[in-house]
Amino acid sequence: MSAFSHKKFDAGQYNQFRPQYPRSLFDEILKYHLATEGNQLGTLLDVGCGTGQVFVPLAPEFKKVIATDVSSVMVDKSKKAAEHITTPTEVYVASAEDLPLDNSSVDLVLGGECAHWMDTARWFAEVDRILQPNGTFAYFGYVDPIFVGEPVANEVYDEITYENGEFLGPHWQQPGRTRMRTLFREINDQLIKDPRFDNVVVVYNDPSRPETQPAAPKFELTKKLTLEEYLNYGKTWSTYTNWKSKHTGQDTRDPLDVMYERLNRRLGWEKQTTIEISWKTVYVMARKIGRK
Repeated sequence: MSAFSHKKFDAGQYNQFRPQYPRSLFDEILKYHLATEGNQLGTLLDVGCGTGQVFVPLAPEFKKVIATDVSSVMVDKSKKAAEHITTPTEVYVASAEDLPLDNSSVDLVLGGECAHWMDTARWFAEVDRILQPNGTFAYFGYVDPIFVGEPVANEVYDEITYENGEFLGPHWQQPGRTRMRTLFREINDQLIKDPRFDNVVVVYNDPSRPETQPAAPKFELTKKLTLEEYLNYGKTWSTYTNWKSKHTGQDTRDPLDVMYERLNRRLGWEKQTTIEISWKTVYVMARKIGRK
């Protein structure tokens, strides 16, 4: 996860332009957790906490919050966010696969937009160790913003972010990006088969394929914004950070400038044009099998 750990990474821009998780997603996870008799809202652990987009809105529900990230840049931002909540909160740099927490000390483990970075086997083992019996393990993510009703714009997105080797495609970190683009399917399948967890729920949502919409409550992430705001969101992508670090001082055209030029030429969009985007999403919930 070197892109987000880089000292020059702009965590403020990440916090400003990344989409916010809907309250309905958190409510669905809490409903799942409390459906198991005896489960409590004691300690919440937010791994890969980033700038605090998960633990801050959920903190009032819990007696204690612990938030961790491997990036000190992100942790600094989360510490500032934690100053504005009343729930006792600990925020520190730590790997999700090796946490300085006691056995069976956490009621609910959450991971937002981070499962693709983990060593899955070690992460699952650590979650099993720190969760209370019957505790809840949940993670979720979003990927590839789709321009709603704009196939040409989606073609331009694919050209710049994946297909053309001159731009962002070669700079995605692997295997993380592939895991993300498949909505964690490999990770989800491993969790379904893991004997330490049961009652696994996986809900996929692909707005580009409405015929596949799930029957269960889905994690919807849609936003209206200007094209300029969209391009600023693009600057929070790990591939853009990696591209910039490798092209410092070089006479190379910024990929997001090229994206704007192509959208302007092919669709007539200006930077203040309002657009609507919708992300592919997934959320996963599981229960640790109740044993001491």
